[in-house]
Amino acid sequence: MDEVIYQLSLLFTFILSFFLFILIFLIIFEITFKINKKETEKHLKFYGMFMGLNNYDILLFSLKTISYVLLLWSIISNQINFIHFLIFLLAQLLFDLLARRFVKIFVNFVNSLFICFLLYSKQIFYNYLVDVTFLYSVVALIILLGLFIFFYGSYFYLKDIQALLSRNKYVKKVVHGGSKRIFKRKRAVS
Repeated sequence: MDEVIYQLSLLFTFILSFFLFILIFLIIFEITFKINKKETEKHLKFYGMFMGLNNYDILLFSLKTISYVLLLWSIISNQINFIHFLIFLLAQLLFDLLARRFVKIFVNFVNSLFICFLLYSKQIFYNYLVDVTFLYSVVALIILLGLFIFFYGSYFYLKDIQALLSRNKYVKKVVHGGSKRIFKRKRAVS
């Protein structure tokens, strides 16, 4: 029982980081939308992607975002424990199950295990740097590994969010209708 409480206490810094991440995200979007007041059509399209989501899709979006923020937090803090692995893998697995992507479950689970392996490797290199000796080559390796994990995880996060949003009937109208208008304009210009 003590081990469970200890593992849950390790989540406290992640929870604080998650709220900080959401707060920074909202502040950045608020500032950019206030600076670019002339581009209200783009703002409406951005807000419109999320306006048509039902509660089920919001749950899926939240699961994916929690796992992504956990990934970012693990990259920045160099802390990854069993409870972090478990939450990351469960969030990814639940996303695929609830989204009814049964064909992709195994591939995405292996992909999530690979990300966990990379995070654990990064933590091992960081612990070597702190506990054994300071080497610039290890620092460079940690930075490059962190960047690779960030871009690799971001690609799959954005790909899954795109798949989730493309199921929304309001987004389908904007995406498909907008692309036809763009191609017509290009043909008319040339």
